[in-house]
Amino acid sequence: MDELLNNIRHLDNEHQALGKGVVEVMKLESRKEDYHTPFGAINFSAVARGNQTLTPVLTVEGNRGVPTFDRPLNDYAFAQFAEKLGVDIRTARRLLQIVPETFVPLMNSVLRTKENEQCLLRTFSESERHRGDGLVRGVLSPKYKIVDNFDLLKSILPSLCELEGNWEAVKANTSDTKLLVNFRAKNIVAEPAVGDTMALGIQISNSEVGSGSVGLEQLLFTLACLNGMQSSNKLRKTHLGGARTQDQVNILSETTREKLAEATLSEVQDNLKHFARRSVFDEEIEKMRRAHSDILPSNVDKATLCDNVVKLLDHNKKDSALLLESLIKTQSQSGYINQPLSRATVINGVTGIANLGDRFSNPDVQQQAQVAGNKILNLSARAWHSLTQSAIPEAIMA
Repeated sequence: MDELLNNIRHLDNEHQALGKGVVEVMKLESRKEDYHTPFGAINFSAVARGNQTLTPVLTVEGNRGVPTFDRPLNDYAFAQFAEKLGVDIRTARRLLQIVPETFVPLMNSVLRTKENEQCLLRTFSESERHRGDGLVRGVLSPKYKIVDNFDLLKSILPSLCELEGNWEAVKANTSDTKLLVNFRAKNIVAEPAVGDTMALGIQISNSEVGSGSVGLEQLLFTLACLNGMQSSNKLRKTHLGGARTQDQVNILSETTREKLAEATLSEVQDNLKHFARRSVFDEEIEKMRRAHSDILPSNVDKATLCDNVVKLLDHNKKDSALLLESLIKTQSQSGYINQPLSRATVINGVTGIANLGDRFSNPDVQQQAQVAGNKILNLSARAWHSLTQSAIPEAIMA
């Protein structure tokens, strides 16, 4: 533990983003309980909580030393549970509140048809301070390989402390379903254009409950705004390959979880050393130099261009207004002031969406913007030409 704390102090920035993120992760470590169980040992029910809204609950009948327990499902786990039973989650949420006396027996009837099938329940036990706050947080395949956030951080942080570049954490976001931490190398920087200083970054991400794979991505950080863009260098390891058990309720030990994660964490370590090399960073910077030289026509309609980009990225139409706001903001920052609109401007605008309003703290939004920036960077010349030419007033009027 002392080594971990020293690593956090070494890597944390003035906002202590990493330390705060690790504290959030550590708070829940001792409460984790994971069970392989057949559906036949599960009973579904509902209880009224607080404002009388009904909360879904799973009761698992224990055996062979595993006690019977009941815990409510959070919304994400309820969606997974409904999917396992072949029930649309929107329908399930509605019926639970409107006709629970019909819906609950129906769900239990479906469970009986799957009594020999297994699942992995990821749960939190009750805390000492707050009785009744136990929780089912994930309903997963028995083949799901557990890689926990705490183990990932313990594996990555010592290596970052040893790597060249003087690394620091710039952001750490946690949610019920995802962990995302960004690091940058203060001494590995370059200018793809005068005034546009970029730094090498590394992002680690994970979901303990099936909302994403174990991820290691190389990032390019624009220092003027700390927008991050994923490069083409990335590692994604799915959570498949976990151990299956007998047809009985079985709690997974900490040793079992660590063994399941060992191979994945080793591969993450190997790729981290490669992604942190200056030579690999320089290859991505050269792409950004070309993006700065990829000038758009001076009469391009920005609003239409944003509509086209959002459509290409398959994002929500509402993001078009956000992209326009971010694009205008980009043109007022170092490296873009008094410069013609270019592919690089659009890339920075796309990644900058993640920093507008309260979106900064959402790990899913952050990753979506980073991936989108990389897609624009690597768009073929033909596709880029089509995207931009259709935003010229003459083309719009045609």
